[in-house]
Amino acid sequence: MKKFLIIIIIQSSFLSIACGAFNYKPKKIKIKKNRTVTLPFQKTIIAVEKNFANTNCRKNEYFSSCFNWTENKCKQMSKKSFQYCKAQQLSKKVFKSEDEALIYFSRIGRCVGNKMDKEVTAYKINSQKCKDVRLWL
Repeated sequence: MKKFLIIIIIQSSFLSIACGAFNYKPKKIKIKKNRTVTLPFQKTIIAVEKNFANTNCRKNEYFSSCFNWTENKCKQMSKKSFQYCKAQQLSKKVFKSEDEALIYFSRIGRCVGNKMDKEVTAYKINSQKCKDVRLWL
């Protein structure tokens, strides 16, 4: 149960960063050394990846609200961007702490947000709400 909860927390943090525009600079994560838990890398990334596109493209989220495209197109682009960004990161055997996993997925999230925002600008809706990333975090 604890690992499931950690995966949900990781995914939420990841999505918050993924929905940010490429010019948004998220706060740096402070590592707390007393938080230790071993998370198997493969199981953790598979769990996050499995639900990422559905969560990223659900109704009223940044990528479904600020882009003029179908849900399937959004999911397709999310999966493609996630795969690309995952390949850019070094793989590990385990995450030694929750913080290490959060940092790892934050980097992927920032990469996905940047990649999608840059590659699909033709679909972006020109509204004040969609221009101000802080409204989505």
